Amino acid sequence: MRLVDRMTQHPPTCLHCGRGNTVREPNIPDLDLMREVNWGDSTYICGSCVMEAAALYGYISPEQYEDLELTIKSLREERHELRAQLEKKQRRLSAISSGREALRDERKERASA
Repeated sequence: MRLVDRMTQHPPTCLHCGRGNTVREPNIPDLDLMREVNWGDSTYICGSCVMEAAALYGYISPEQYEDLELTIKSLREERHELRAQLEKKQRRLSAISSGREALRDERKERASA
């Protein structure tokens, strides 16, 4: 198997949908199966049909991948910020708790003295 920009051998059509060399956006290469059927006919699957088959197996398009990568990066940055805020609040709460305990101990000492 190999990727080709154009179907050059006869018949230049997709085995699945029958589409030939047409202009597609985005430009997806076709798949040449490099096999012959019916005494010399070539076997191609157009890029659109390959993407359709890949989707059935759970693969995603390059555009979806880029979108997901951006979303993941954004969420990681947000998580980092939230963790930093949480740590700051935990340190503050710890300082308040320590001060409260110290004040309570001081009051006990004065009351017993």
